[in-house]
Amino acid sequence: ATAVPLPAGVKSTPMAPRPEEISKSRESINAGVDFVAALNKMENMVREQGMQLGGMGQKGASQSAIYEDLLTKARLAAQLGVLNKEDLPRLQAQLSDPTALSTYIRGLGGPAAFYAQIGELRSRIVDETTRKNLQFGQPIMQLPSTFSVAAPIPRTTTVAPPPAIQNLLNKYKP
Repeated sequence: ATAVPLPAGVKSTPMAPRPEEISKSRESINAGVDFVAALNKMENMVREQGMQLGGMGQKGASQSAIYEDLLTKARLAAQLGVLNKEDLPRLQAQLSDPTALSTYIRGLGGPAAFYAQIGELRSRIVDETTRKNLQFGQPIMQLPSTFSVAAPIPRTTTVAPPPAIQNLLNKYKP
């Protein structure tokens, strides 16, 4: 999914944005679109495969790689102005690794906390990118149809935790 530039044809005025301003905005918009696509990919992977605690095996390695790619997209979005650079460390702290036991425990034995984090970030990035797209009074680019705050529909249920972790969760359940 990529954003597509709108066709040209607007007459220039003294207050019209310069071409370099539009080019910089297009880079920012594309970074926002890429970041949301990475969030969706990560969420879909966890919905389909469950949380691969410890990053073990092929699925765990894939989830770890996708998570690292997601953090790279976040850094790029911050560099290009979709996010404030000061927000990047908070964003990285806010988005938990789906292979970490702490993420699993925060979700009370499931991915609920992870899904909530993804949803909040998606909403924020969609808002920021849309604002950036309309900063000159009209859209700079046509955003893809997949670029929205709506969460993807779950395809499968979550995978049951390993017995040792389930016993631990049951022991500390309120």
